Amino acid sequence: MTGYGGTPMTNAREGDVPILARTVTVGFNTDVHSDLPWSFTSLQKHITLRLGERKLAFFEAKNLSNHTLTGTSTFNVTPHKAGSFFIKTKCFCYENQKLKPNETMRFAVSFYLDPALVNEDDMDEVKNIILSYTFFQVKEDKI
Repeated sequence: MTGYGGTPMTNAREGDVPILARTVTVGFNTDVHSDLPWSFTSLQKHITLRLGERKLAFFEAKNLSNHTLTGTSTFNVTPHKAGSFFIKTKCFCYENQKLKPNETMRFAVSFYLDPALVNEDDMDEVKNIILSYTFFQVKEDKI
């Protein structure tokens, strides 16, 4: 599956992926939409990895309100041309997250960069990639 507009590919299969010598640094950006009273941050500023090498990145969210709230996150990769090479094998972003009042929760994303990146001439200058997440409030139906 090819990422659209910088959206990373997803791959739930755990297969053998060659690990190459080339390294790329992945930085993390976190945002929360103004309608969701949460804080959300990455627990590391960046991770340097070799192409094909699997890594885990950790994030933390806190519900700053006195109400149980559900959030959903969107994600994006920049530069956009790197999106189709950013493979997330597991991510908190695949499901809604529900936090009780003042609850703090940690999340993880498991990812790697597709070694096929080295075969693309326009990817030679890519040394840094940013993975961005934004949490939005899920408006739940009340019956």
